[in-house]
Amino acid sequence: MSIRWRIFLIYVSILFVSLSAMDLYLYHSITNDYLSSERISNLTQANIVSNIVAGYIGRNSYMLRPTIEAFAKQVDSRVLFLNKDGVVAIDSSPVKSLEGQKLSTPEVDSALKGVSLANTYYLNGLGHVMYTAVPIVVAGKNDGAIFLSTSIEDIVAMARNIKYKLIYLFTATGIFITLISLMVANFITRPIKELTQAANQMSAGHLGYIVDISRNDEVGQLARAFNDMSIKLKNIDEARKKFVSDASHELKTPIAAIKAMIEPLIYGDVNKEVYKEFLGDINNELDRMARLIDQLLELTRLEKAIRIEKQRVDLNKVIGNVISDIKPLADVKGISIRSDEQPVIVLANEDLIYRMVYNLVENSIKYSPEKSEIYVAAGYVEGSPSITVQDNGEGIDREVLPHIFERFTRGDKARSRKSGGFGLGLAIVKEIADLHDATINVESDTGKGTKFTVVF
Repeated sequence: MSIRWRIFLIYVSILFVSLSAMDLYLYHSITNDYLSSERISNLTQANIVSNIVAGYIGRNSYMLRPTIEAFAKQVDSRVLFLNKDGVVAIDSSPVKSLEGQKLSTPEVDSALKGVSLANTYYLNGLGHVMYTAVPIVVAGKNDGAIFLSTSIEDIVAMARNIKYKLIYLFTATGIFITLISLMVANFITRPIKELTQAANQMSAGHLGYIVDISRNDEVGQLARAFNDMSIKLKNIDEARKKFVSDASHELKTPIAAIKAMIEPLIYGDVNKEVYKEFLGDINNELDRMARLIDQLLELTRLEKAIRIEKQRVDLNKVIGNVISDIKPLADVKGISIRSDEQPVIVLANEDLIYRMVYNLVENSIKYSPEKSEIYVAAGYVEGSPSITVQDNGEGIDREVLPHIFERFTRGDKARSRKSGGFGLGLAIVKEIADLHDATINVESDTGKGTKFTVVF
């Protein structure tokens, strides 16, 4: 069963139970109100007769019968006058069938004890009636009772009529609300159905599929989250495809070079010097492949890292270690590395910070002219610890600058295979910075140099 029909059935079930309960409550409430009013009226009338009869007993007894019969006609009830033993002395009914008989009902028994009482009954052939009995008090003593038997069929019929009207009203209301419930169920489940279709599209390989749901409720939030996820998955998939393509190309280049050098060694007649030269070139290409694989593995490991171990690290000390280790590479091009000795402490992973600084300095050495200078220093930017690496090299083209931290990104000048790079060094730098919640600012002018600033 679909969610739409489940919601609809829940609405209808709640509606049916609520309307049924309301119908029963209103019916019984109205009926009880009418009966309560009738009970009070009968008790009042019975007390009036009781007071009149009490005044006639012992003095004007001849007035009892005409008074009771006249009152019975006036209130449209059967009125009985009972003595203190519960025997009917006067019956207002034309047939006088109860005169001389002892009447014992809960109402009469209660009245003879001095307590007025009224109850309703259903009698075969008579329908619904109300029995009312009140005591007759003479000189402070109970001297009998007045008993009223009143038909309440009109009240029951009125209550029944109200019940039917309530049923008609609630039925019409129920049908209307049922239709509204179906519309609400459709309104709620339609976007869910669209999301399901979109999910099926994505499972079929159509990444980037967008659902058009513009609502501000929870379903709208779910739709926006789905669209964001879809776009991100598409971007990830495109990045994966680009990565596979670029990695394949980078691996294919040294493999093709190795193959080109091996074939003459196998099929050609080469002297020992050429043979050794080719083997040296093959070894260099293998080293290049090994470096590429190492960097790819390192980048993958950094991307999978969720948390890293951190401790207090002196950035100036790390920079000193990097300068000491990378100096031979700088000396090849006659490049000097200048640094300021300023202790700057940050909570970080020392090995990763070393790797980040090393990659930045190595990148500057690759793209700086001979006998130039590179500036590397730790400091503060608006109170936050920072590392700055600045060179006077080739600079980075403006169109390439926004993409320099992407894998295998190269520009005509800033990323050249002649330098021996793969376009992975800065991608590793970015991953390390992200693991430390650091930001990287890049300033570069073509032909004037580049400045990297990492702010923790």
